[in-house]
Amino acid sequence: MIKEIVEREQKYVLTQPHETATSEVCVLKEVFVRNGSSAKIQCGAECNKDETACVLFPWQQGGRSHHSAITASIIGRYAVFIIQRRLDGSVNFRRNWREYEDGFGTFDSEFWIGNKNLHYLTSDGLTYLRVEMMMQTCEWRYADYGQFIVKSATDKYRLFVANYSGNAGDSFYYHNNAQFSTYDYDHDTSYSNCADRCKGGWWYTKCHLVNLNGEYANTNFLEGINWHAMTGFTYSLKEVRMMLRRP
Repeated sequence: MIKEIVEREQKYVLTQPHETATSEVCVLKEVFVRNGSSAKIQCGAECNKDETACVLFPWQQGGRSHHSAITASIIGRYAVFIIQRRLDGSVNFRRNWREYEDGFGTFDSEFWIGNKNLHYLTSDGLTYLRVEMMMQTCEWRYADYGQFIVKSATDKYRLFVANYSGNAGDSFYYHNNAQFSTYDYDHDTSYSNCADRCKGGWWYTKCHLVNLNGEYANTNFLEGINWHAMTGFTYSLKEVRMMLRRP
């Protein structure tokens, strides 16, 4: 039924499978369901790899609600939702609070899904996070977290992240229980404005061990796309994608 709704409302396009740090992934490039309330399914529902329409999920941008699979991939039998991507520096991630709330960028290049959507997708505490990162040598590393929760706007999108596994090293632990900060809305625990100093919006503390929304290709101290356990503070990652899935 969901597939029929998608085909009736608007076409979808699949890219060719390609290698990632996990497995073969088919990335869904375009799906919008304008009257999709009846097509709504649980985020990350288990599905057949060939049933591409099963990865529809609700999100908001610019005050409008959509049902979309633009950011969705299928890995094995699970729908995995890409919530952030860095790959070429084409999008400026030094944005204000409102822009980080609503999301920005383009789904076929670099983007941030939006803090409102992150809260919506993770608020029941049943969401896993995977971060896949490419070094400048084109070597992929990954970090999995069995818990990833983003609280509401009233708590400044506070982050809870725990239960690490992977080969990238656990740097995200440092940001657990941190509120989100942007250059114009500072909630870090530093005497300085970390978001302004580190060139992005993030769950800064004093200031970071992870800075995935930092400035692309910037190798200045604290300012680039850092994952400290791998990169330190003066090496900027070549590509990043953050993904959610359900157990």
